Amino acid sequence: MDELPAPRNLDPASFDRTDFTPYHEGANVLPHDYIFHRLYFLAAYQNTTAVRDTYNGLEVDYRQLLTDIIFARNRIRDAVSTKTMEMIRNNEEVSILVVARGYEFVVSFFAVLALGAIAVPQSKYYRI
Repeated sequence: MDELPAPRNLDPASFDRTDFTPYHEGANVLPHDYIFHRLYFLAAYQNTTAVRDTYNGLEVDYRQLLTDIIFARNRIRDAVSTKTMEMIRNNEEVSILVVARGYEFVVSFFAVLALGAIAVPQSKYYRI
């Protein structure tokens, strides 16, 4: 009979339930995070207007927003290096700069979060 590994003394503040589940990803898999659960719920049950982009003349519902987030996340994942994806999976800090405005900004922001990277909104007027 196989022996179970010895229990570890874990501080509850140092982990969450994802530490005990295997890593999984796929073309349509989003992170187990409240914001993505909420977007999915709104897309499935209350498909109302999610974004009004007056600059581009768009009005987008939650289903389209969620679809665009997944599509953009997959495009970003395909564009970055294997090393970058390994860093994201290992919870190393990875930032991705996306220059966009209006609806494209909303989609890009959530796509970066869905990838597991850091998304920090910046103004075009920000000077270093």
